[in-house]
Amino acid sequence: MPKINWMYLCDYAYKDVAGKTSIIGMFTDINVLQFPAKYQQLFTILELDKVDSETFKLEVVISSPSEKEITKRIVQEVKQQGSAGKVIKLTMIYAFYGIDLLEAGEYHLLLFLDGNCIHSIPFRVHLLNIKKKETP
Repeated sequence: MPKINWMYLCDYAYKDVAGKTSIIGMFTDINVLQFPAKYQQLFTILELDKVDSETFKLEVVISSPSEKEITKRIVQEVKQQGSAGKVIKLTMIYAFYGIDLLEAGEYHLLLFLDGNCIHSIPFRVHLLNIKKKETP
């Protein structure tokens, strides 16, 4: 069974050709001026250890405070990468674009392994109460 070493929620993440991982703009809160709001993009990145012969399915999705899945599930089948029984590290990066935020509260980025939720990253969405300047 794979072991998740770490998982982050951020504005952008990538792994360059040399294998260096970059995580940009980690966050736990989103502020909006009104509802509904559209959040342009967010990424999740994780590192896992797995035995080279293992196969499994990972899925990620975002759920709202009312526990509705508000994004399409991103599904990835992780295939066998050998048969020597060696433990290998994999970095997985998932991107969500144009996320509709309809309510304030605690959202969750959920990670599923073979259909079972194994990890959750909470983040909060706040409605900013900005008063408009009065004109004289």
